[in-house]
Amino acid sequence: MKFNYRVFRAILMFCLIVFLYTFSSARNSKRVIDKVVVEFQGENTLFLTKGNVSKLLIQNDLWPEKKQKEMLVLGQIEKLLENNDKVRKAEVFSNLSGSVVMQIEQNKPIARIIASPSFYIDSQGGVMSLSYNYTERVPLFTGDFNKENFEQEFVLLEKIHKDSFFNKMILSVHKSKEHNFSLNVRGGLDVELGGLDNLKKKLTNFKGFYKKASNDKILSQYKSVNLKFDNQVICTKK
Repeated sequence: MKFNYRVFRAILMFCLIVFLYTFSSARNSKRVIDKVVVEFQGENTLFLTKGNVSKLLIQNDLWPEKKQKEMLVLGQIEKLLENNDKVRKAEVFSNLSGSVVMQIEQNKPIARIIASPSFYIDSQGGVMSLSYNYTERVPLFTGDFNKENFEQEFVLLEKIHKDSFFNKMILSVHKSKEHNFSLNVRGGLDVELGGLDNLKKKLTNFKGFYKKASNDKILSQYKSVNLKFDNQVICTKK
């Protein structure tokens, strides 16, 4: 049988590559993490600090610095971070330079619920505790609020948040025990929504009234607007 030098050389090179890769991987797994990089992604980066992150991980014995790579379970770190109500998403990975990188996206509050204790509702419909580092300027919500079931409230708060006009103008939302909603608008105007049936139509009607009254320069003459009734905007003067 004729010896095939090319095949032999290819097999030898393949074995050499496998050996070098295995050796490098084994050596890399023994490497000690010498640096932890915490990066906050997106615009909303004020509720957590790098100090908050390190404290959380240290308390749970998951801070990776000075630990061997093979001892780290990066998925556990991600899960712990994402269990924090201020974190929307976390990605944790190690790089060839011996560092662990944590990329964290924080949640976005859309309203602050006045209760004991107070808390935020975030843009995903979750409950978010207040932060010692930063207070978001969002509408306040007062009155009857069920922390375990707030689908109706979230529908209203999300519409306010996503609409540039209402997001700027609404200062607070109140819910009565009869499940009627009212809004306090910048400038001292009170708006009675009633229930949340036909909500889109009610908000459209109010926006039309507000813009016309502003253009006619008579907005300051009114103290309240009632939107409870279909296709009607009932105004009360001061």
